Amino acid sequence: MTLGNDFQKKAKALLDETAKMYINAAMTDRIHEAWQVKRPGDFMCGFFAGQMFSSLVTMYAVQYKKEPDGEAQREIIGMIEEYADVLVRHFARHNESLRKD
Repeated sequence: MTLGNDFQKKAKALLDETAKMYINAAMTDRIHEAWQVKRPGDFMCGFFAGQMFSSLVTMYAVQYKKEPDGEAQREIIGMIEEYADVLVRHFARHNESLRKD
């Protein structure tokens, strides 16, 4: 395991809070227009997963004073994937409610 216990503990706390924040965030009905997507909920889910990844990569760089290597990135992605079900279910609700076809 590349990620130390301290990093994992801090990352888990950050991801817990981030997931709560994303679920409570407002969604705009302009997403489909600005990004020209048919499934805005899927787009937002991917967008927020990318935000989570960026946050953890930054946290890693600050803690270890280097960019994460491939193994560390895979572990970070694995940590984020633990939130997939919650985020996918939440954002999937917006696929129809924000859709403008």
